[in-house]
Amino acid sequence: MVGVLSLKSNSAFAPLYWFVLIISIIGVFMSSSWFIIWVWLEINMVSVIPLMVGTGFDVGEITSAVTYFLVQAIGSFLILIPGIMAKLGLAPVHLWVILVAENLIWWKLMVILVIQKLAPIYLIFSANNLLILGWFSVATAVLGAVATLNQPKIKSLFAYSSISNTGWIALGATLSLASTVIFMTAYFVVSIVTILLFNLVGMPRVFSSSAQQDWAVWLLWGGFMSFMGLPPLAGFAAKTIFMVPAMSYGVLFVSILWMSVVLSAAAYLTACLGALFMTIGTASWMHGFRPTLVLVGLLVVALTVAIWGGWLLFLF
Repeated sequence: MVGVLSLKSNSAFAPLYWFVLIISIIGVFMSSSWFIIWVWLEINMVSVIPLMVGTGFDVGEITSAVTYFLVQAIGSFLILIPGIMAKLGLAPVHLWVILVAENLIWWKLMVILVIQKLAPIYLIFSANNLLILGWFSVATAVLGAVATLNQPKIKSLFAYSSISNTGWIALGATLSLASTVIFMTAYFVVSIVTILLFNLVGMPRVFSSSAQQDWAVWLLWGGFMSFMGLPPLAGFAAKTIFMVPAMSYGVLFVSILWMSVVLSAAAYLTACLGALFMTIGTASWMHGFRPTLVLVGLLVVALTVAIWGGWLLFLF
């Protein structure tokens, strides 16, 4: 048996392949981390395929090696990606984010929606630009944006917005490291500032009679506008950066992505509109506002977002 193997693997690197193969098996047995186990399994697969092919060009052996590689690649995907998707809250395993967010105070919400996403996002870069992960990501972005349209609770609105933006980040991990870092920085900074301001100010105070004199409230409104994707704020600029590398998936893909931007803008505009209408007549600084003028202004903002998106599609 050993003689047959040595004949078929008659290569100067065969001893190295055998050594790596044995070490990888031992590594799996001795590892307690699923990520380390996944790494050892990948090393195991890479080391065994050259041994399967050998130095010849036998079609049967090559077919077997390719088949083995495909099965093992799918197995690696099932080991790593679903776990990361669940940790990040990507569709279809995203409902836990909503259930958790509704019962947390603001600073704890910040930890879950921002800080706890850093490690899983780092692991996504090990996914080797899988196309299927890109489609899961864009589905998450759109689903989160659609769900924000009917959220009466501000924490649920933030949670679904986080799901949508996490989809953007996961997509970026399959496209461009630089774009992903820029988007993550912008999104995390805006999220942290907005959530901490909510923790400081409180929702009732946002529309109080003294709100126009409060710098924290004005910063909070700026955070809302950034979440809306209002040009040229950070939320809009960060998503715009993704448009160029995302074109590698096609125009349809980018169009679907931009639809999620418009839907998110509509959701935040609806929330702000409802809050404004509820406080008209109670807040002295809003007595001069007319609901019709407010509605027209918000529609202009929505059209601005849509027009900018259409311009980008034609530009690139």
